[in-house]
Amino acid sequence: MSESQYFSKLLVPDDDMLMPIVEQVLTDIESKQLQKYLSAHRPKAQIHTWLSWQSSPGTPMGLAITKNYFSTHQQIGKYFVEWLTTLYKS
Repeated sequence: MSESQYFSKLLVPDDDMLMPIVEQVLTDIESKQLQKYLSAHRPKAQIHTWLSWQSSPGTPMGLAITKNYFSTHQQIGKYFVEWLTTLYKS
């Protein structure tokens, strides 16, 4: 799992009801050997599937925070926003 996919999954709201369905769908297609992605790319397939099921499919991960798809209310999200603010304030 790349750092960005791992990090972005941490920002999925805890009460999100779509991510478990995404995981179920990926498991189902994998059990039928229908997936076209390598197993190493599963986390990428997972986060991009989840993003594609939001109100604006195809939103890049960077804009997903602005559109409130990702939660910035969890502690890790707060640290991230604080880091971004500090970085771009300079």
